[in-house]
Amino acid sequence: MSYPVCTFERVSDDALLHGLNDAQRRAVTTDASPLCILAGAGSGKTRVLTRRIAWRVAEGSADTRHVLALTFTRKAAGELSSRLAALGVRHQVAAGTFHAMAYAQLRRRWADRGERPPTLLDRKVRLLAPLMAGHRRAGVQPGDVAASAS
Repeated sequence: MSYPVCTFERVSDDALLHGLNDAQRRAVTTDASPLCILAGAGSGKTRVLTRRIAWRVAEGSADTRHVLALTFTRKAAGELSSRLAALGVRHQVAAGTFHAMAYAQLRRRWADRGERPPTLLDRKVRLLAPLMAGHRRAGVQPGDVAASAS
């Protein structure tokens, strides 16, 4: 399926490929879909992912309204978002952590059904602190293994 080529201002094709090694360039420009990129820390996965999104949008093979870019940490999600913005596609692409995007979907579903979302903990320490205090009073130290009753 082909989508209309993006009409927003974006970086040039040359700029999208600038600074990439051969493997990264192939990953950005391949027609393969889906595509799995396996690489170690600091190897340029976020660079490849963001440029691949921008490349496919520019080529008309992806519609920004149907792109979901997921990552594991808030820090990585922030980096992903800022790089997409620099490439001119951030505001059209849904990007964030697995948890944030899943929760956004749930919130929308609850709203569609007229239901209130459950209250979430803003910090887990409020739940864990009393439990830890109870364990300390009982003489259990962090790292102790609980004995099972047989």
